[in-house]
Amino acid sequence: MSFVLAIALASAASGSPEAKVDWRSWFKHHGNDVVACDTKKDERVHCKADVAGKTVTLLRQRSKTTCVRGRDWDVDDGGIWVDHGCRADFKLAASTAQETTPMAPAVAPKPPAALPPRRGVVVCESWQSRWAHCDADVTQTIRLARQRTNDAQCIRSQTWGVDATGIWVSSGCRGEFQVGEIASTGTPVRTIRCESTNGGRESCAVDTGRGVVLSKQLSNLGCSKGKTWDYDDDGVWVSRGCRAIFTIDVDPRQTGQALRCESNHGKEAICPLPAGARVRVQEQRSNTPCVEGKNWDVRSDGLHVSHGCRADFHVL
Repeated sequence: MSFVLAIALASAASGSPEAKVDWRSWFKHHGNDVVACDTKKDERVHCKADVAGKTVTLLRQRSKTTCVRGRDWDVDDGGIWVDHGCRADFKLAASTAQETTPMAPAVAPKPPAALPPRRGVVVCESWQSRWAHCDADVTQTIRLARQRTNDAQCIRSQTWGVDATGIWVSSGCRGEFQVGEIASTGTPVRTIRCESTNGGRESCAVDTGRGVVLSKQLSNLGCSKGKTWDYDDDGVWVSRGCRAIFTIDVDPRQTGQALRCESNHGKEAICPLPAGARVRVQEQRSNTPCVEGKNWDVRSDGLHVSHGCRADFHVL
């Protein structure tokens, strides 16, 4: 905030008549130097502005959510962008001139404090397919935690990677990257939905990390690893009508899988199971209670559900 505006605000707060702020006059002289930019429904918004040769600073935050530069707002060649609910007014000033005021001496800015390398979740995004770089602690393990868009793939060494100072992204990759290990909570870190339409084979590009497991089957047709789905270094593939959600970057030996099996209109349904599988209800999806031995059980030909039982079953 400029000294003029800061002192004007302080004077207005004091309540003295002679200190009353003439906002019409202030915006008449400064309106061209202020840009209002608001996020819409938590989506990124770009506001055109002449930022060439100018410094841009946050003048006034109008949203309840914080506006942090580099995360929630920043400057590019064509203006200012805001994201994550940030709504604010931004001040444009010539980069070679420092604001001074006759009412207060100019204060030399303090040099920015050296920030430690970033850990935890780092958001790094390639906008308009441009290359972008985000600082991160490269002494830690770095992996893709969540892809933020479906129209561009984030594949390690192709559209994202790690260099000496952080993470780089390109070709439209927008992701959340986990820097350093986190305590295991039992919650999947990353998932991808892959679907075979009309019985054809479909490949879903993704960095598969340590491995892939099927976490939730969406199709009535069975998804059998090695037959109707599998994965390699480039991603996951499905075929023969298999539609499912897969958990990425997990060791298949350390987890089970989820299987959706539904009795619609009270009719019995049979869902394929691996031989010797152990099953329990993971999440009930019907108003009708799913009770083992009453409306669901495991038989030699698979999992049987009936009488309106619909649920996601955990299979080990």
